[in-house]
Amino acid sequence: MKAAEFLAKAQRFSVKADISYDVIQDSGQKLEFGASRTITVKRPDRISVDIVDRDGTKRGFRFDGKQIAFFGLTDLFLVAIVVWDFATRGRIHSATLWGSAFVVMSQVLRLMMSGTEPWLAFAGWAVRLVN
Repeated sequence: MKAAEFLAKAQRFSVKADISYDVIQDSGQKLEFGASRTITVKRPDRISVDIVDRDGTKRGFRFDGKQIAFFGLTDLFLVAIVVWDFATRGRIHSATLWGSAFVVMSQVLRLMMSGTEPWLAFAGWAVRLVN
């Protein structure tokens, strides 16, 4: 309980996890998946999550107590499209709005589901289909 008490009193703490899992194909080939995640909490209301996948893809999010912000190459592309819409139309096109909402929601869902047993089972099944 000392560790829990320490964390409860800490104004700032960080946890780094290297997450990996293997999927064995029917052929016997082993595929390794994983990511490094760093979670930083700064009390009373700040959190950041940095994720680096094994393929080098970087993503994550920040919460500053009021707004949550995701980042990654996809998000930069969305910003460029929004800027283009404003420059050429003076407003955001409905396709940009709906597409951006879909992309951002998929990021949230991926973060929530990525380490769950059902997702890992589905991913293993999907990879076996290809081989």
